[in-house]
Amino acid sequence: MLPLHGLKVIDLSSVIFGPYCAQWLADLGADVIKLEAPEGDSTRQTGPGLEPGMAALFLGSNRSKRGLVLDLKTAAGQTALDRLLATADVLLHSIRPQKLGQLGLEPEALLARHPHLVFAGLHGFGEAGPYGGLPAYDDVIQGMSGIADLMAQSTGAPRYMPTIIADKVSGLTAGLAILAAIIRRQTTGKGGFVEIPMFETMVAFNFVEHFYGHHFDPPLGPLGYPRVMAPWRRPLWRRWLRQRNPPHRTAQPLQQLQQRQPAAARTVMQAARRPPLPLPPSLPLSQRSAQQPRRRASQRRRRQ
Repeated sequence: MLPLHGLKVIDLSSVIFGPYCAQWLADLGADVIKLEAPEGDSTRQTGPGLEPGMAALFLGSNRSKRGLVLDLKTAAGQTALDRLLATADVLLHSIRPQKLGQLGLEPEALLARHPHLVFAGLHGFGEAGPYGGLPAYDDVIQGMSGIADLMAQSTGAPRYMPTIIADKVSGLTAGLAILAAIIRRQTTGKGGFVEIPMFETMVAFNFVEHFYGHHFDPPLGPLGYPRVMAPWRRPLWRRWLRQRNPPHRTAQPLQQLQQRQPAAARTVMQAARRPPLPLPPSLPLSQRSAQQPRRRASQRRRRQ
């Protein structure tokens, strides 16, 4: 039995931030029901797919869930959602706060009807902050939280990380916050509202190391962790490959790799900056078997 077995989650989110969070809860055993408007989540059309409405990005963030279409702009849809919430433990959404009233989702009224419910708002910006209520996507948050500037200081040009890091880090943080609220409910008997804003989450994420000298007042150093931003900080795996596997030791394994997986062997050779090795002639089975005792004897001598 998975650890979240018995937990019922209503996923009223879209794109990646909320669905990724809910997918983790589902993978851990929760019964997650994804609610979509009649037009469906936009990620259903993002990327390749084998059938309409089941594109790559949707599949990557919505596995392990059940699905239901509800039009929350209608009274019937709102009534159906209220029936679902009567037996649910968690409702998570990524709707801007000012839009909730139109859908019958005002937090105070909803929690009054369902006091056991953990109501999680996955927002772009903290509702009480200066940007509260504004829309946000991963690129916006990467830029505003400092990631694009960190990339500029490291590479010479501002750019985003080649992954939707703000969506995914915030989604993981949301999962942690929701589970903390569930634990609190076990001791108090009540649910409550939990807000997880992307912007504030990513600023805190970046400031773990990059607040650096400004953790002190007055500051004892600059912003930015120098070691991870140094221009010499590059992967050293090519040098490690040569030192750990000099030519006389790597020849045979690489020849075997070339026989079994030529593309992988070319990648290794390019990384090590050595020309491809010639493929050895195939040995008859009898000769291969004859070589085994000699190899074992040689290994015993080296150990001695």
